[in-house]
Amino acid sequence: MAAFTEDQIRRYSRHILLPEVGGKGQRRLLAARVLLLGAAGPGAVAAGYLAAAGVGRLEIADGAAVAPADLADSMFFVHADLGRPRAHALRDALAALNPEVQVNTWSDAEAARVGAAWDLVLLGAPAAPAGLAAWPNARPLIWGAARGAHGWRTALALGDGPSLACVQAAAEKAAPPAAGDVDLAAPVAGLVGSLTAVEVVKALLGKGELACGVLVRCDGLRGLGERVVCAPRPGCPACGGERVRERSG
Repeated sequence: MAAFTEDQIRRYSRHILLPEVGGKGQRRLLAARVLLLGAAGPGAVAAGYLAAAGVGRLEIADGAAVAPADLADSMFFVHADLGRPRAHALRDALAALNPEVQVNTWSDAEAARVGAAWDLVLLGAPAAPAGLAAWPNARPLIWGAARGAHGWRTALALGDGPSLACVQAAAEKAAPPAAGDVDLAAPVAGLVGSLTAVEVVKALLGKGELACGVLVRCDGLRGLGERVVCAPRPGCPACGGERVRERSG
């Protein structure tokens, strides 16, 4: 196993000294491969923290261009990025943040070909690309999204629990319409993106407890959290179930 360079020791010293990560954990992060689907809002924020943490390879799939609203949802886009492909703008921002991280971009069409090349898939958008809604749990998937003053995150583990379609159906029922509180979307996107990045790092390190099959929702207006335990829905092509709701204040 290769020794850390002096630059790596300086950059990742806090991780290396942290018992929950250590040198072994930092090497796992440096060797990790994460596919990001959706380069705006929580997805962009999460990608920034993953690059800063030293996740070795990030592949970004997003076919949209940077719009004015994207400048409010993520500080990784600047005014000069307007009109550029979001994936390209985020790639350049992450490369400037940590040149050691390998960042590549895919089109939305290519993103449908999720395969064995990735250790984990991060869905950073409210909706999944075509063909991914019935996520078969062939690879671990972390999902984080925000709408108005509300955000949510979850994890789907290998071969267990509800499909992505079941979790997204639960999210639609749990989150009220955004009308009237959209002005809080920017900080909520940052909050959800940060929490989502924590889930990704935990999954890559095999540490802590993931929110597997549990929709963790935050209410930015009331400062409350809500856990929606999702089970497979009857008739779902990827699984079948019901859901139970727990509240936490």
